[in-house]
Amino acid sequence: IGNAKRLVRLNLANTELSSLAGIEKAGEQLAQLILTSNFLTGTIPDEIFKLSSLTELYMAQNALTGSLSEKISDLYAIQELHLSNQRGKGFTGPLIDFKNLANLKTLKVSHNSLTGTIPTTFLSGITDKENDIEVDLSYNDIGGIVPSELGSLTKLDLKLVMNKIQGIDQALCANGGGSEWIDGDVAKYGCSAILCPKNYFNADGRQTGSAEKCKKCADGKTAENLGSIECSYPVNEKEILMRFYESTDGDNWYNTQNWGKNDNVCTWYGIECVGSNYGVSKIIMENNNLAGVTSKDIYNLPLLQEINVKLDSVAINFDGIGAAKNLEVLYLSDTGIKHVDGIKDAHNLKTLHLTKNFMTGTFPNEIIELQNLEELYLNQNRLSGTFPQNFGEMKSLKFAYLLANDFTGSLPASIGDLSNLEIFTVAGNHMSGKLPKSMNKLTNLKTLSLREQIRLGETEGGFEGPLLSFTDCKFLNKIYLELNKFTGTIPSNFLGHSKMTDSLMEIALNGNELSGIVPATLSQFTKMEIDLSGNKFESVADELCQIDGWNDGDVGVYGCKGIMCLPSTYQEEIGRASMAKGDCSPCAEGPFKDFFGASVCTTVERDILKKLYKKSGGDKWWSKENWMEDGVSVCTWHGITCDEDNSVQAILLGSNNISGDIPTEIFQLPNLSSLWLYSNPINFSFDGIEEAKNLKSLLLDSTGLESIKGVGKAKTLVELDLRFNKLSGNFPYEEINKLKSLASLALSDNDFTGSFESSRLKNVDELMKLRMSANRFSGKLPNFANYHHLRTLDLSSNRFTGDIPSSFMRDCDSPDVEIDLSSNLLEGGLPNEFTNFDTLTIYLRDNKISDIPASLCEKDNWNDKSVGKFNCDAILCPPGKWNEIGRQGSMESPCVPCKDADFYGTVNCNSISARSTSAASLLRFGVVWSTFGALVVNFFL
Repeated sequence: IGNAKRLVRLNLANTELSSLAGIEKAGEQLAQLILTSNFLTGTIPDEIFKLSSLTELYMAQNALTGSLSEKISDLYAIQELHLSNQRGKGFTGPLIDFKNLANLKTLKVSHNSLTGTIPTTFLSGITDKENDIEVDLSYNDIGGIVPSELGSLTKLDLKLVMNKIQGIDQALCANGGGSEWIDGDVAKYGCSAILCPKNYFNADGRQTGSAEKCKKCADGKTAENLGSIECSYPVNEKEILMRFYESTDGDNWYNTQNWGKNDNVCTWYGIECVGSNYGVSKIIMENNNLAGVTSKDIYNLPLLQEINVKLDSVAINFDGIGAAKNLEVLYLSDTGIKHVDGIKDAHNLKTLHLTKNFMTGTFPNEIIELQNLEELYLNQNRLSGTFPQNFGEMKSLKFAYLLANDFTGSLPASIGDLSNLEIFTVAGNHMSGKLPKSMNKLTNLKTLSLREQIRLGETEGGFEGPLLSFTDCKFLNKIYLELNKFTGTIPSNFLGHSKMTDSLMEIALNGNELSGIVPATLSQFTKMEIDLSGNKFESVADELCQIDGWNDGDVGVYGCKGIMCLPSTYQEEIGRASMAKGDCSPCAEGPFKDFFGASVCTTVERDILKKLYKKSGGDKWWSKENWMEDGVSVCTWHGITCDEDNSVQAILLGSNNISGDIPTEIFQLPNLSSLWLYSNPINFSFDGIEEAKNLKSLLLDSTGLESIKGVGKAKTLVELDLRFNKLSGNFPYEEINKLKSLASLALSDNDFTGSFESSRLKNVDELMKLRMSANRFSGKLPNFANYHHLRTLDLSSNRFTGDIPSSFMRDCDSPDVEIDLSSNLLEGGLPNEFTNFDTLTIYLRDNKISDIPASLCEKDNWNDKSVGKFNCDAILCPPGKWNEIGRQGSMESPCVPCKDADFYGTVNCNSISARSTSAASLLRFGVVWSTFGALVVNFFL
């Protein structure tokens, strides 16, 4: 096209054109370009903006999208610009002002999805303002007020109907700046000639003649925006709620009382209204088994104030939430939400509950944009990265609960700008650095929790530096700063201006590196629960030892010891004397024996380990290096590991010929995290396990265990392995349901019987691995639909029956899942819903599977990518074929013919006798013989 030096007009309308690549090479004479009714997509191509000589551009009736580019101003010669009627949503984003197009006479961008308001600078650059100007902005989503500045265009023909315009500057009407507009209609009919007012309408959206007046809406109908072509009845609440019902699997809700059965939605379960039969204000569906995705038009309920779908496995669609002008409260905890994209448009939101979800990445900036938010609950998600520096922009915030995430870095100085903040907690993260001095400006702060920034077994993280005085935090009466790295002394003016001197104070400073004297100025508080253990304090002011109301009366009984144990004494866990636990005990060896407040005594730990050795046949242990040797630290004894304070952290004595009784005193080791006694013939009791406050990992497989009574008291357990034991009866729901932190449970190779109902397994929300193979479980296969974290599930070699549920592991969010259902009595086909798993290792052999949907055979990443190579055969061998693992795993192990194979995944073929099996076929199925002829390995999965 560059050779067409004299090309002035190029008409390519209705040519099915889809690309403009190369058009920028057109000669400088090209003035008119017609591209109407083609297949152009995306944003306006940059090539167009290089055609600076264009005076006319027609691109209507394509499929262009995106925001209007400011590069349009490069078309400085343009007079006619036509961008209307794009297919689909068309152009989106705010209307730009086109102010640099000095020669513009016609602008048409109707029937798109433009938003925002009409800029006050709109078309302000037009040179001849007395010329006839035609502008068509109709059928978009433009709002706001038509600005008076448009009055400078004296002969404007403006089309604005069917937008969201809320007003017209009166200076444009009657004898004002717009009196010559629209062929003089504005001079005749006033503002109605531009747009019909609210609750009025006509077919043109404006008055076009004396007989075509705007008509008032009748019969209860309304028109909320200017320029309406029709009126409508207020929102049909019943229809909206029924779409909500359908989109969230309403037929399977626990409670559907009255839903769809009458017209009075205010009588439906979970619905609250402002009137007796209209005005839905609250949707309360907590724990009602909602599933699917919420319908976005729920936000069109005009009086909606609150949505509560807590404990429902439902995805939340925030698209359109800006329409809910009265929405103030969202309860979305425990729903499985992964992001909050779009929530920034909920401008009036005051309370947001998002606890126990699956949000990842950094702190969502969209939440910070919620300027009216007062209460934020983001506990127990997977958010990470440095704490947001602009957190202080949330000026309305009163309550901020951000505990148990993975935030790093320090708190920003901007936090001091939150003058309304009353509760702030980031406990259980991985933050560090000094506290910003601006926190002293939080004059309304009542509760501050920064505890536990150092993870168990790690040394990184933890707030450090000196304590702030919090002098001006007059209402602060709950301070939890334990398990950090604060140093120095407690300031003498600590909480110096407090107005809470007669209220109960709760202060936890234990597990830091504080030193010096606990100051007498704290005596202004008459009631206090204070924990100072595990520091390096050298003394306590005498005045404090006389305050009977401290530590629940313990100071009144024990004096200073009721605050902290004296040097060379200790009290387990709390580091002070108490009426509940008794006086402090002597301690000759320990990391804090020279300081006040010791809670660990390694002399006691040594005695417990000695008892373990004696009662469990220590002399016959296979490995016992350094055990029982005086003068040698227990941290050097075989199988013992300690923390940085030389306190026992792990006992790792698996497969060590331990026998006999395991003393329950072992649970009194205060920092015990891991107890591994697997593959030893022992007598193990869970009595007293509740004393093991930090126990995370308990491995008792192959120990002869016959009962797990009491294990539920180990509240901190994360990993529990009880395989290859003598456990029997029904699944122990009562005990397991108490283990709320459990992530891995192994019960394989026991003798459990009866049905297993995943719905009865409650509170173990963190469960990631569940192994229950080789038992005698029976009944219908459980569906595990609501287990978000579960990524390894082994139910093989049981007696489960029926079909695999279509909702099986529906809410699993792990990118890499392993499922073993082999050797059961399952029937039917595999559910097509399994296509939701992108990466899956699945074992299904030796069942009665009758169908595999073709869509599953296209999941190339399944079964270690073998499905990408062998299609359906890599899932299960088809009927009429077999191999010994029930599927093809490699080129050397194909599925081979077998007339006895009636189902998918056959692993035995009676029609092939062992005698006729060639050596080659044996090798093909993974049987390897040694040179001596003895079978040594069989690689069956």
